Order: sequence, then C-alpha cells, then structure tokens
Amino acid sequence: MVRLGLRLQTIATFIPQGAILADIGSDHGLLIEYCLVQGIIQKGYASDNKLGPYQRLLKRFGKHSPIGVYLADGLAKLPLDVNTVVIAGMGGKLISRIISVRQDKLTQLEHIIISPHQQEDEVRLTMVKQGYQIIDETIVKEDDKFYDVILFAKGTCNYTIEQLKYGPINLAKRPQALRDKIAERIDEIKRILSNEVPLAKREQLTKELEWLIHYDQNK
Repeated sequence: MVRLGLRLQTIATFIPQGAILADIGSDHGLLIEYCLVQGIIQKGYASDNKLGPYQRLLKRFGKHSPIGVYLADGLAKLPLDVNTVVIAGMGGKLISRIISVRQDKLTQLEHIIISPHQQEDEVRLTMVKQGYQIIDETIVKEDDKFYDVILFAKGTCNYTIEQLKYGPINLAKRPQALRDKIAERIDEIKRILSNEVPLAKREQLTKELEWLIHYDQNK
C-alpha cells in the first residue's frame, strides 16, 4: 500500500479521472504509483532530470510496469499521449522556467497541476501568459510549511495582484490554511515595519498589510 503525505494526497485529488499523467521531477515515484493503484489515471510516466532519482525509478517500476520512466529536463521528451502533468516540489521560478522553455509541449496538455514551494504568484502569472486559467486550488500545511496546489486548464482569465499571490479560489473559499498563512504574513510585515525600512519598501508593505487586515476582518 502506497502512503502519501497530505500535500501529495491533495495533488492526487486534483488529477482528472482517466488522465494520462506525467509526473515531472517524480523523485521516488510515490504519487504516480498511488494514482495508478487507485484507478485515478489510465496510464502514467515518471520522469526526473537527475541520474540518481531516475535510477531509483527504474528499480522501483522495472521494465514491465505500466508506469513508464524516462530521464529528461522538465517537459523535454514528454510522451505524446500525455494530457496531464504534475509539477511539484520545486520553487516557483524553476517551475515557471520549465513551463516557459518548452511552450511547444503545452499544446497537448489539457490540465497542469502545480504545487510550488514558493513564488506562487510567479507561477500563476506564467500560466496565465501561457493561456491557462485556474479551475481549482487549495492550500495545505505540512511540516510547518504552506503549499499551494493549483489545477490549471486552458482558458483566459485576468487576476489581481492579490489573486496571483494567494489564489482567486482560495480567497473566495477561505480555507483554514489560507487564514493561517495570512495571519503569519501579517505578523511578518509588522515585524519588518518595526525596523528601519527604505521608504518605497515601507509604502509597499504598508499597502499590503492594509489589504491583508481588511481581508482578514471581512470573514
């Protein structure tokens, strides 16, 4: 029985039923195996760009497994039948680069599930520029860290600065993890402003703080 942590379990719930999935940066391959065993996907591929993880994946799944394994950087070598990808466990800047450098691969992808470690706003903006919109998302807290899980599908939509940072669906649904994340950000800004801060930065942080407090109070 494959056991997943909260973040990977949440990602699994965002994968469309019957998808042909590629897990980019698959590491140990737990997510892709879980999705196959649970009948979420009809076929899957695990990829990594590092030789060590790639060899672990080969050993885990073997030649006759229904899960294909390949060594590649990002979306390079993406199998032609894949219609859904997961990109998780990386920073937002790296994920944005992975998406941007292989735009030719995006035409075959109906859904992209992304869970960055940070820079969530950059990921959302990158996906909007590539012709995708957010159709579902949430925030989970695991090991004292917050993780956004975002499901994108093809479409056009414009988002505010706050929606790019925290997620339009998250802001509408107000999950507990979002409220906790905002509370921590409010405390963080207050600590920063209690010290000497350049004027431009102070004005920026003060504006952000006012928005966060207003949002937090309008429950």
